[in-house]
Amino acid sequence: MKRIFVLILSCCIAFSSTLASDYSVKVVGFEFGDIPILGDKDFRLFQYNKPGGKVVVLIHSKTKKIVRFNNKASKTSIKSWKINSLGNKQVFSQGDLKLDQPPKINRVANAALIDFTYNFYPSLKLKSLHTHGLMHVKVADSKKTTTINKFEFKKGNIIKIGSVKLKFSKSTWHKAVKGKKQFPGFSKRPFEVEFNVTGDLDVIAEIKFFHLNGKEIKSRQHNTAQVSIEKIKYASRNYLLAEKTAAVLVKAKYWHGLKEIKLKVAIDIHSAN
Repeated sequence: MKRIFVLILSCCIAFSSTLASDYSVKVVGFEFGDIPILGDKDFRLFQYNKPGGKVVVLIHSKTKKIVRFNNKASKTSIKSWKINSLGNKQVFSQGDLKLDQPPKINRVANAALIDFTYNFYPSLKLKSLHTHGLMHVKVADSKKTTTINKFEFKKGNIIKIGSVKLKFSKSTWHKAVKGKKQFPGFSKRPFEVEFNVTGDLDVIAEIKFFHLNGKEIKSRQHNTAQVSIEKIKYASRNYLLAEKTAAVLVKAKYWHGLKEIKLKVAIDIHSAN
């Protein structure tokens, strides 16, 4: 007789006393599946072509705005392991658990969904999965706006957005390459500007460039480079503009009171057999 397994999911969330009244964390969904027919990769449950599934955790903030989930720091802080039918513990290998990046953050920025994706499915041989540790989340007090009426692309000039300073470094007017579209969505010769950055880039929520007459210039963030050597940190950010210009009007939105908090999470998934 074929045994049928039922998954029982428990999620225990703990906070420091200073965070308990401001944040709530709970599991709002989960799905796990095995391979229905071995060898048939196109015939599968959900989006998986191998045993596994995911747990979806909701973070809700009562007073702060959720800006970003620090995936790198969370991966270091969160530990996962599995228990087999003999009660033996085995720590997850790299890649056995993936954290959703970037997470889904709602429009008003007071809630975020984090996917914990597993490459295992509880069975007779695998009795349970466990994930315990700290989620690192960046939050802010509010979103503010600032306008720089005239900024000239001259080396050393600075755009200040909240606590962040963008110091203009250089510009490149890209040459057109026949038969090749180097930057999809842009003209054949976009204008690239580079800034050296002082401060936390996560402070910047949005930046737009305009002609001095107020007409918007199509633009987008292109590259970001961040390097840390001991206590020395270096960062640069590039933007692509659809038109070459010597000066622009800048409108930006930024996060005021940005800080990183830690939320303790414990997820335990058991096979009820």
